[in-house]
Amino acid sequence: MDGINLNLAGICGMYCGKCSKYKNGSCDGCGSDNHYNDHQTCPFYDCAFEKGVNWCFECNLFPCNTLISTTKAKSTSTMIECISNLQQMKQTGVMDWLMKMK
Repeated sequence: MDGINLNLAGICGMYCGKCSKYKNGSCDGCGSDNHYNDHQTCPFYDCAFEKGVNWCFECNLFPCNTLISTTKAKSTSTMIECISNLQQMKQTGVMDWLMKMK
């Protein structure tokens, strides 16, 4: 799929294209090599790495307490959408989801 950047599908279900760090050029998205430098406090990055998944929806604990509590605590519209986004990614596939987000 031309023009689709898989790096923009956040581990937590956030569309990285909406993130201020992506917009200001300090991060290339969750799937990029420089993601961790700007998001060292991300509770999902290490968890996904330890579990061997790319996105939270691939985990057998989805939606876990960490995901639920973090999205509630952040309570921004972007974070609130995360669980719904992950469910869509699981149902339609990550590439199709990214096409809709573009």
